[in-house]
Amino acid sequence: YELNLTGATATTATPIVNGGVLNVSGAGQFTATAGNVTVQYGGVLSVNDTGTALTRFGGTTRTLTLATGAFDYTANGASPSAETFASIASTWGANRLTLNNAGAANATLTFAGGAFAVGGGSVLNLVSQQTFNATTNRVVSPPTILRRARWWWSPNHRRRCRPSSRRGVRYR
Repeated sequence: YELNLTGATATTATPIVNGGVLNVSGAGQFTATAGNVTVQYGGVLSVNDTGTALTRFGGTTRTLTLATGAFDYTANGASPSAETFASIASTWGANRLTLNNAGAANATLTFAGGAFAVGGGSVLNLVSQQTFNATTNRVVSPPTILRRARWWWSPNHRRRCRPSSRRGVRYR
């Protein structure tokens, strides 16, 4: 199942994507600042800013929970794009967080709160067609992710890498 949100809604409901796809694009926005977002059972929340760069989820008090789900964010490329959640929780299953940028303008996905939780039995994959960097393709999170991360394989660098709180990412 697929649902396309192309207009603004002021609901404080807690959107839950169960095994389908929720596309938020065009003028689509959840303008209210409350209401958690959950993506589970193979569901995908897809936010596409390629036409218009908007704040799609109303600010920094909404949380994002992935439970065998995916969040795909495509930035505008021509204009700066940014999306902010209070926190992210990766619960049971394989979860995916994708950030792609259609051009050279800044693209930022921020988890502003103190919680970046990767629970037991959970894997959170950060994916991008471009290289993550400090301007045009970046994910911003609290420092706790650096303390919780383990070694992973980096397809862009063809070697194992590990976050380091002092030097960014260390490679082996």
